[in-house]
Amino acid sequence: MGGKRVAVIHAMEYGRMLKESAFDEILLLNEVRDGAAKRFNLSNGKEPGLHEMVMHLAETYRMVHVAPGGCELLSRAPYKWEIP
Repeated sequence: MGGKRVAVIHAMEYGRMLKESAFDEILLLNEVRDGAAKRFNLSNGKEPGLHEMVMHLAETYRMVHVAPGGCELLSRAPYKWEIP
């Protein structure tokens, strides 16, 4: 499967992942969470769930199709998403 390999990780792993991983791009979980909260206008203190974060990434990276549960999103996206 082709595509750009992208990881979403916790800040504590960021430095190590930059040095050791084979991912093309590494995103910080806190930044993805903050972006999703802003995109969906969540009130202060309310954190977005997994669904909001996946939708935020899909819109940010212009993925071609988002299905409920994200299964089809992973197979059709121009990016290869993995959980390290």
